[in-house]
Amino acid sequence: MRKYNFLLEGKNVNFVEDILKVLEEISIPLYIYLSEFNVIPSNNGNSQADILERDNLIEFSSMIRFNHFSLIELTDFSRLLKKCENIWDLNFIVVSKIQSVEELYQNIETAKSFCICLEIEEEEIITFSVSESFVKQFEKVLKIYNAIL
Repeated sequence: MRKYNFLLEGKNVNFVEDILKVLEEISIPLYIYLSEFNVIPSNNGNSQADILERDNLIEFSSMIRFNHFSLIELTDFSRLLKKCENIWDLNFIVVSKIQSVEELYQNIETAKSFCICLEIEEEEIITFSVSESFVKQFEKVLKIYNAIL
């Protein structure tokens, strides 16, 4: 995995925006990875997943449950990045939609998976890890996208 640190404002944010623009353009649904911890309600009755749903960033009906984690389709990835202070310490993986749940699980388990991992470390700093296959795939898509423009 390649690791990138992004401030939400600064020169590196263009790379994130480029990725988001292309992903939105080619309509790839993205899933957020939530561990059991993220789905369990806290003392005030809200889990991190509840906060995300209340902000219309995820749709619980799209949840795919595994033994120790769930995958939920994201509704607005760019807004999720902008609202990162609401989901402090939430670790998640965003993966492209794959044909079957088995294939999705297999891709998460392997280092070659086509995924973006985002980890919110501080209020405005996001650790952005991208698998090699994602970078290669994205570079191809970006070339095609730029050629169209």
